[in-house]
Amino acid sequence: MDTKKLREFIDFTSKLMQKEENSWMFSELLYSLKKDGYLIKGADDAMLLDIYEYCLEENLRKQAEGFYSDFKTSHIKEELILDFIAMERARRNNDFYSFAVATYQQFENIINTLFKDEIEPTWERDSLKVIEGMGIKYDPKKNQEYLIYTPISSEFITQKQMVLRAKKELEIKWYPNQKFNIVMYRFMFNETVGKYKLFNHFNQLLTLFGEVYLCRNQVHRGSVNKSKYKENTINKINSNQSQYYFKFYYLLEQFVSGITKE
Repeated sequence: MDTKKLREFIDFTSKLMQKEENSWMFSELLYSLKKDGYLIKGADDAMLLDIYEYCLEENLRKQAEGFYSDFKTSHIKEELILDFIAMERARRNNDFYSFAVATYQQFENIINTLFKDEIEPTWERDSLKVIEGMGIKYDPKKNQEYLIYTPISSEFITQKQMVLRAKKELEIKWYPNQKFNIVMYRFMFNETVGKYKLFNHFNQLLTLFGEVYLCRNQVHRGSVNKSKYKENTINKINSNQSQYYFKFYYLLEQFVSGITKE
């Protein structure tokens, strides 16, 4: 057979195997070569596995770059791509908690960057607009301390804390769920989430973020100070990990596409 055509065929086969839906081809090729005696077990297996891993990494890289192709904050894009690759690698290896950590790291990077660059510089000017837009009642004449309302009773900041922050008398510690809450409203919804459909969607994404954050903390902090609610949530996730791969990916896709839309 013509050597040039054979090389073209090998190149074509390699490109086919880079696609996730064709990953079965590698196993079939390896089995066939072993069966027909063309492979010596050990060295040749390792060589082929190295080739396969290289093709897989190339494919994951393309997938990650495609996912973040429209992301506008360029100085963190490479970090996001690397975390996306780690996330997908963990999913393929069925390593759920590594998947959750890599997923959360993408949220953390995006949220911290947007919060620092876009939210904090204008918080004093825009805080009331954001809070009122999220359907939160605010009365500056009242001094009683109560938690400003957010879906699923997620901890936010008290009215007193918000007023003090505006006066620069107190630095509030912004927790991840608070940042996510505000960034999501500012970049994804940007209108009153009290509207029925928006509220439900907002609520759903906020709940999922709390779950991915809880999974991340399982790895970083273990079971320290775990409430009954957190324990029940982790048990629910552990018994449905196959579903949560898709749920967390859905959350990431909704968030990234939402904040990058025009």
